[in-house]
Amino acid sequence: MRSSWVDVDRAFAESELFRRQLDAWFGGASSRQVVRGQGTWNALPDATLLDEGTEYVITAEVPGLTPEEVALDATASGITISGQRKNNAPEGYAAHRIERSSFRFARTLTFPVKVDPDRVSAEVKAGVLTVRVPKSAELQPRRVAVAG
Repeated sequence: MRSSWVDVDRAFAESELFRRQLDAWFGGASSRQVVRGQGTWNALPDATLLDEGTEYVITAEVPGLTPEEVALDATASGITISGQRKNNAPEGYAAHRIERSSFRFARTLTFPVKVDPDRVSAEVKAGVLTVRVPKSAELQPRRVAVAG
């Protein structure tokens, strides 16, 4: 019976090592922060990075945020998604109960190849941010004419 627990512990340790390797490759846990009041949490935004050949497509959850509340900073090697949600009572009203807190977040994703930051496009729809990041033109395959 004791050996089966050792096997379970080993499986969890290996999956944790794999998760840490993925975190390091996609920007690391330290690049994923949410600040509420004085504290920082690693929570938002959950993101997916897909390689679609000529471009990367990032989808990130930004529930309840408008496009004006989300900011993108792109470089040739990565992109930072940041934003802030403020909960302010409308003018002339006082808040009696606040359950949705204000927060700021920032998440940096790095790419394994050079990208073109001038052609990045993004949109927010139904609480999901979709960012299209074209790979650098020098990395794109080119058709070579064969003389005959």
